[in-house]
Amino acid sequence: ESLREDRNVDVRVRAARALGRLGGAEVVTPLVEALSDENSQVCITATDALIEIGAVAVTALIESLKHDKVNVRCDATRALGELGNTDAVEPIIAMLKDEWVNVRIYAVTSLGKLGDTTAVPALIEVLKNAEENELVRAGAAAALGVLRDQRALLPLRELIMTAEELGELEDTALKAFKKIMAANWQNVPGATNKKATCSK
Repeated sequence: ESLREDRNVDVRVRAARALGRLGGAEVVTPLVEALSDENSQVCITATDALIEIGAVAVTALIESLKHDKVNVRCDATRALGELGNTDAVEPIIAMLKDEWVNVRIYAVTSLGKLGDTTAVPALIEVLKNAEENELVRAGAAAALGVLRDQRALLPLRELIMTAEELGELEDTALKAFKKIMAANWQNVPGATNKKATCSK
């Protein structure tokens, strides 16, 4: 009741924190409802509490991706990335089309954290979209670097090579390219095999 009805922000924050410590499926609904609180600190605390609760919160958080309020969609996207449940991959891929930049930034970051290469084609599409916000594209590049899938090598290389100047996006793309090369050098055509051979 304190989380929903108390006018004091500190009381609502403490209530959200307490529910997170309590855990269990029964506290998920009030915490998800708290994501739409008018106070941002309550929203952040409720999000962190849902992350602390774990897998039992995933289904409700996926439903929250459809919420009318942009901050709820942001918080739900962030929480799902932290929880690491791959059931959230496809729903978060859908968030790459959200009208709000902040939601899309959280989406690319969370897709990297989820670690599922199913997201690679969608992240490449974001990376290559010149009309997309540069922070979103940089986030997609960073996520591709985390996923280390060699399908991203060519689009990352093209972005770097065709850039008129090296800004944050290109720098992030270069770092991602190096990470993927380091992880896949044995499988990349033309890469030098530096493995030492033992003399007999």
